[in-house]
Amino acid sequence: MFNGIGLSTPRGSGTNGYIQTNKFFVKSRPVRSEAKEFQTGRGAGGLKLIELEGQLVDQGYPDEEVLERVEILRKALEAAGALEVDDMDSRMNSTQSHHIAAQKEKQLESMRDALGLKNVKEGEASDRELQEQKRQERIMAREEKEQENREKQAAIEEEERRQKKELRREEKLRHREQQEEERKQRKLERKVRREQDEQERYQKGKESRELMEPRESKEKRDQEYEERDHKKKESRERRKNEDEEPHERIKDPREKRENREH
Repeated sequence: MFNGIGLSTPRGSGTNGYIQTNKFFVKSRPVRSEAKEFQTGRGAGGLKLIELEGQLVDQGYPDEEVLERVEILRKALEAAGALEVDDMDSRMNSTQSHHIAAQKEKQLESMRDALGLKNVKEGEASDRELQEQKRQERIMAREEKEQENREKQAAIEEEERRQKKELRREEKLRHREQQEEERKQRKLERKVRREQDEQERYQKGKESRELMEPRESKEKRDQEYEERDHKKKESRERRKNEDEEPHERIKDPREKRENREH
């Protein structure tokens, strides 16, 4: 037995208990990383890029937009391929020292990125001038960001004031139009009411006059109306007869005077 492998004793086994490698085991050929990367990333990604480009051209998109969309898809495929490579590396045999060192380096890189120390180099912490310069840069960047935020806020407030002003103006116009309509309606109602009042007063006055007027005066008035109508009728008939009779012309002035005297 060696390292827990093999027979505890060679007695009765017909062997001397020597452990050797399996000469009949055939190792599989290692897959080259370049070929695997081409199959999973670049090759398949290139086919997808060609298909996308053909679809966009068939749909009539301009060349600039086609190139932009193809570039976006290429970056997405490259990022996905990098993740797959990382997963494949993590599945490698951890007993190999160089793989362990590579995984350790990636872990440290991820830790530096998470802590915001990706761009930090060794020895920079003791350089006061560099730290002061970085501090001033951070202050300037913060001030620029605050200034940009203030400008954006001022623009938003200005837009809100403009919208409120526009709303007030529209509300004032609507109120003015409503007042004008109400004024016209009131004027029309007053006119109708005034006509109705005049009609009622006239009717009441007529009824009161008829009630207050005595019967004899009413008959007398009717008789006067009849006589006046009769006189008008006679006058019209006499005028009509005069127009029908021939007129005699008096030439001698003495005859004219005699006729006047008679």
